[in-house]
Amino acid sequence: MINELPVSINEVPFFRLIIPFVAGIACQYWLSVLPFSWWNYILIILLLGLVIISFFLASYWIFRWSFGLAINLFLFFSGVILSIKQPATDKLLVNSSNRAIVYLLDNPQLRAKSLRTQVEVRYLQSNNSWWSNQRKNARLF
Repeated sequence: MINELPVSINEVPFFRLIIPFVAGIACQYWLSVLPFSWWNYILIILLLGLVIISFFLASYWIFRWSFGLAINLFLFFSGVILSIKQPATDKLLVNSSNRAIVYLLDNPQLRAKSLRTQVEVRYLQSNNSWWSNQRKNARLF
């Protein structure tokens, strides 16, 4: 019958696969298991290699558990890495409390509802502190 609900967790394989992924997200959120690093992506590639190797090892009866373990480890660490908070960027948030000292590098061009010009941002202010910035930016005003 089509409308029957699954009786056991073995009848819902997606649910069994989502548990380690959600557990990885929860562990990273509450315990901060891994800090942000590019080595985390190498870990995922190595775990994916382990999944592929264990797929072929699982054909031997003594290693039948290796594929399930490798998949669960891969999903757990994928959840951890996807929920790592990356370091904040130094983007200038435009609101009334931020200011910038800029030097015009180009003549402003009039657009339909804005001005476009090439500027060099020299100093930024946020929360009453100034810092130096030496980047060229195209700004719309």
